Amino acid sequence: MRTTIRSIVKKPRSVYNYRKGNFSALRESVKSLTSDVQINEIVDINNVWYNWKSSLQSMIDQYIPKIQLKSKSSPPWISGEIIHLRKEYYTSLVESLYSNPKRFWTIFSQKRKKHTVPEKVSIADGAGGSKFTEGPNLVADTFNRFFFSSYSTPEVGNPQVHSNDQHYHPSSPIPSLSQISLDSVDVLAAIKTIDSSKAQGPDKIPAKILVECAEQISPSLTDLFNLSLQSGTLPTEWKLANIMPLLTKAPAEKVENYRAISLLSLVSKLLERCILNKIIDHIASNLSNLQFGFLKGRSTTSQLLSVYHKIQEAMDAGIQTDMVFLDFSKAFDSVNHHKLIFKLKLFGITGKLHDWLKDYLSNRSQ
Repeated sequence: MRTTIRSIVKKPRSVYNYRKGNFSALRESVKSLTSDVQINEIVDINNVWYNWKSSLQSMIDQYIPKIQLKSKSSPPWISGEIIHLRKEYYTSLVESLYSNPKRFWTIFSQKRKKHTVPEKVSIADGAGGSKFTEGPNLVADTFNRFFFSSYSTPEVGNPQVHSNDQHYHPSSPIPSLSQISLDSVDVLAAIKTIDSSKAQGPDKIPAKILVECAEQISPSLTDLFNLSLQSGTLPTEWKLANIMPLLTKAPAEKVENYRAISLLSLVSKLLERCILNKIIDHIASNLSNLQFGFLKGRSTTSQLLSVYHKIQEAMDAGIQTDMVFLDFSKAFDSVNHHKLIFKLKLFGITGKLHDWLKDYLSNRSQ
């Protein structure tokens, strides 16, 4: 994974003023978006993506005006009426302190969690002490190095997997799935799952635009996604993440008390959703019955109920039950990508689809 520190330059911040945008005209314009290539052509997916994104950006700038913000606390949608209503709300909150203290302290706790990154932070030096850094660029570099250190470095060459590892191999032979194709219905369904207030990624395409123009934009996105799948590659910009540090516990000066929030391209996340919907049924029936995370219809609650049921069965049978609880630090970040790709192949994911997933996990940057 490559990491890049961008110089921090304070500039006047401008945002789209959606309240004054002409969405009807934008929707009509978006209908003309096209990838301008055929699926069977050999293409550079980066060029196709850049041309598509540039065309969309020009349309957005044409029909959605921008407004310059005086500060972070003055977004364009905060009108005088909203300011008045907010004042009334906080006044009622204080007045209800004695009658409904839970309401007051809930809001109070939420407000306390809001923070800004300190101007001076520390990181463990490996010798039992801490090293302090100060200044925007040095602080950003310290966070970057810490978050980067959380990721595992896969071993070179083929991953070593034991042939008798029943959890690594599917329980029964799985037919090969080497290529998938999407239609506009698939893409439209994925767009409808987006929260329009979601933060934009490095490509600067707002969620609001995707949601408001869902029906008009889905055909060209479908062509773009199918080109990416057919080539087994994805645009470099889709591998870029903007990292935001989120404080998880005090003190705020220690970078170890933060976790990274990755802001990815929303367009890329749409394709991820479409691919998941296509392949989950292909492999779900062969996943371990002990898998509760990241599966529809399963959760931590169902996992706890399963454990509780086994304990009750053991108690009814007069059998002693011993339990060991483990908490893996940075578990998601530590997944070995080589082994993950190898396991996907064991589950029948081959061909261009396998190439795409391998490319997705390769040469990412933040």
